[in-house]
Amino acid sequence: MRKLLFVASLLALGLMAGVAPGPSTAASTVTFGVPRVVDPIHTYGEPNIKVAPNGDVHVSGPQGTGVQRSIWNVSVDGGDSWRLVQAIPFADSSPLVPNKVDLGPGGGDTEIAITRSGRVFFNDLWALTCFTAAVTDDRGKTIQSQPAGCSHPPADREWMGILDPAPEDASTAPYYLAHKNDPGGYQPLNYDVYDDFQGDQADMTTDGLVYMNAGHYADDAGHSLVNGNVVVDQKTGALIGLVGQSGSDNTHFGLAVALGTPAADGTQTFTYKTISNTLPGDPQTLFPVLAQDKARNLYVTWATDCGNTNAAIPDPCFRIYYSYASAADGWTTWSAPKRIDTAPVQSSVMPWIAAGADGIVDIVWYGTDFTDKGRRIHPSEQRNQSWDVYMAQITNADTASPAIAQTKVTPHPMHYNDICLLGTGCITQVGDRNLADFFQVTIDNDGRARIVYADTSNGLIQPNFPEQIDHSGAALVTVATQDTGINAWTGQPLTTEEKAAPLDGVTDPVGDALMKPLGGATKLPGLDMKNVALSLVGDTLHVKITTEGDSIGDAAKAANALFGQLLVRWQMGDKLYYAGVQQSAAGGALTWYAGPSGTVDLCSVSACDPHYITYPAPPAGGTAVTGTTAATHSTVYDIAVPAAAVGGLKSDSLLEEVMGFSTVSATPAELPLTNPQADADIVPLQVEGTRTFNYTAASTGTFTPAPSPGGGTTAGSAGGGSAQLPATGADATWWLSGGGLLLALALVTRTRPRRPLRTR
Repeated sequence: MRKLLFVASLLALGLMAGVAPGPSTAASTVTFGVPRVVDPIHTYGEPNIKVAPNGDVHVSGPQGTGVQRSIWNVSVDGGDSWRLVQAIPFADSSPLVPNKVDLGPGGGDTEIAITRSGRVFFNDLWALTCFTAAVTDDRGKTIQSQPAGCSHPPADREWMGILDPAPEDASTAPYYLAHKNDPGGYQPLNYDVYDDFQGDQADMTTDGLVYMNAGHYADDAGHSLVNGNVVVDQKTGALIGLVGQSGSDNTHFGLAVALGTPAADGTQTFTYKTISNTLPGDPQTLFPVLAQDKARNLYVTWATDCGNTNAAIPDPCFRIYYSYASAADGWTTWSAPKRIDTAPVQSSVMPWIAAGADGIVDIVWYGTDFTDKGRRIHPSEQRNQSWDVYMAQITNADTASPAIAQTKVTPHPMHYNDICLLGTGCITQVGDRNLADFFQVTIDNDGRARIVYADTSNGLIQPNFPEQIDHSGAALVTVATQDTGINAWTGQPLTTEEKAAPLDGVTDPVGDALMKPLGGATKLPGLDMKNVALSLVGDTLHVKITTEGDSIGDAAKAANALFGQLLVRWQMGDKLYYAGVQQSAAGGALTWYAGPSGTVDLCSVSACDPHYITYPAPPAGGTAVTGTTAATHSTVYDIAVPAAAVGGLKSDSLLEEVMGFSTVSATPAELPLTNPQADADIVPLQVEGTRTFNYTAASTGTFTPAPSPGGGTTAGSAGGGSAQLPATGADATWWLSGGGLLLALALVTRTRPRRPLRTR
């Protein structure tokens, strides 16, 4: 994971000279649909997100150097459901068959970049030494990789940027002009910039495997590393990064851009343009971040301390600022920094920015509204504060009068207590680093913001780990997609596609349960969900799963696995619950079970934390329940769950982010997933998944499927490309009756003491 060079700068807390006043108000209201769960099994912090031209959505992040593994997920249905890319158990005779050609080490920083033709570059840091590099040209179905993807080790904190100009860019980039008529066509040039402990090393590649030296910056006496991301100007081919520089005096800080001058061979020579040298706080609180809009304006956003000298005890909180510059003068003249976060936010960290059309940007951050008798707090203070994801959609962002629409993105707090800002040093003060060091926003092909974040509100932790080294809260990777507000590519109001109002259930495309899960030739109809629906009758929650047909056991056998499972998971309050049914590949009786989710925790450089979410059956966990099956042209599994088994569910209880998914496994749910198994990633493999929805028995009417940002019940995708999956509509025969009830046996997890508990 990315280390943080944390500077607790309480120097020069005077108000920023030249800083513009607080944000103005935009007329448009920004809302988000139901967040999607990217991976219900693997957890990881600092997730990346990129959207391909065909609408595929890629998300990745590190699981940690302790396991030498990172996770790469992709959605080929526009963001509704996700599959693993990088590791495919059971695909061959071996229990663990990597989809990479070469199994390289990893577990650290990941980065993704995508060309206009859909080629995906992926890199994975291994322990500050180098990167394992990978590339796919077929949506993750097959991958080429090699374990030495850096030209000048050592390496840390990588960021990618691609030179791949469109015709409308009218590019004069020397490399593009030299190669645009090559036999076979122009091959986009991918830059990978990383910290080599002597500055920022820029590498370049066309094949995604062999990286060559492209230049070096932040290595002179006047500039320093800030480890921010990079952009490539498609018009000129300039590679642009961020650097620190000296302040105007010893009480101020500076920030600048490193501007590359490209040569025909792709190499870059860097000069520096000052953004500001009068900042009262250090902009290196985690990473300052760059973005470029379609008019070639550059934007930078950062977090810095609040600088309140009027209080008897200065506020140690953090605020979010941005500044912009125009390409007209070569990004030389930068605006006065403008603060963008406002009430109810009191302290903010980890900003990220994405830019669309001229003057339209989206900035996200983690924010808390907590104060102690009016005193705002440092994010690293352990005060049981709650955190949410916030976004500011800014129009006229390249003017002195931007319109800023701030909204809270998360439907519930996504983190509690401290967010440690000491990087790998968090272990020295028992600081919580489960979120790692950043999260991201991108703009999809329909102009909607897609925000990937880690949700640790579940408070899960493996029993018998001392909390001094193990931090509660499984980092459930989640994507929220903008529903209303401004289309970032057109500036026009967005058309509503999904509302977060509760539903009884959702349908799912048929034919997307495959082995292997991406590009597999073997269909698994017994694990292919057609719809998932809930109905509460009395004290029983009926969880109904309709599959395409055949048995669960037949699907497991076809997948070369020993067991298959159909599962539905959800969050209620701050707890995760599930209901499931399992069958052996040998056939025989079904196992019905439900209860609270658990975790398996592993360790890395920043102590220990949950790495896997588990869905056990007794005696490993959970509660034995009952169920029935019915078969016509499909198979319907009705899991009858006592309410007491799942937290005492009531008619007005809100079940959030309900999701159906199916897995194949080498071990049954009755056996606990062990730490050695998890360390080797010999865990259940997801082969199918539905989109998420919210449910409450008191307010939910008859199930009516609704379109979603990812396409939901259609074969299309929000990104404008085909999801290449058959469509399915609502089946009139599956309307719900029946009751269900959720019961929770003794919870095998524990939560951080005194953390406020949400209830519904």
